[in-house]
Amino acid sequence: NNITASSSTLVAGTNIGVSGDSLDTSVATLSATANAGSVFIRESNAVTLASITATGAGNDVVITNDTGDMTVTAVSAADEINLTAAGGLLDNNGATNNLSGASATLTAGTNIGTLADPLDTSVVSFTAAGNAGSVFIREADAVTLTSVTATGAGNDVVVSNDTGTLTVVTVS
Repeated sequence: NNITASSSTLVAGTNIGVSGDSLDTSVATLSATANAGSVFIRESNAVTLASITATGAGNDVVITNDTGDMTVTAVSAADEINLTAAGGLLDNNGATNNLSGASATLTAGTNIGTLADPLDTSVVSFTAAGNAGSVFIREADAVTLTSVTATGAGNDVVVSNDTGTLTVVTVS
């Protein structure tokens, strides 16, 4: 790991990590701001994303964890948010927005959100996969569901939006 600590706050003028060579961390709580750049992190354990921001046109947030849940407080990107959790991808702030960006790709080893506390988003489109788990998402406005899947017996897809059109391409 490049960084091992109980918590870490990263700030960069451009990128944090690079595509294909993410910054490797082992932290419980992570905050990161890439001013005019993207954020690429590979976390080895369960992690809470306290505040992750990638500013500037075309910049992304790409975070993967190898084990445990990924608990999300606030993640924003000018372009795409790509979160991959070995366990669940969970909401950490109640009904307050968790994700803001042009698009989101969410993958979890179990649930994305919960029925009682769905992941709150403000994106134009998203793809989500709950592998061996359900998908619970509450969108703030109009959204396109590019592909949303919940695999495994008894798992559900529950997506709602507060305003605007909900366009469905594929849900299973």
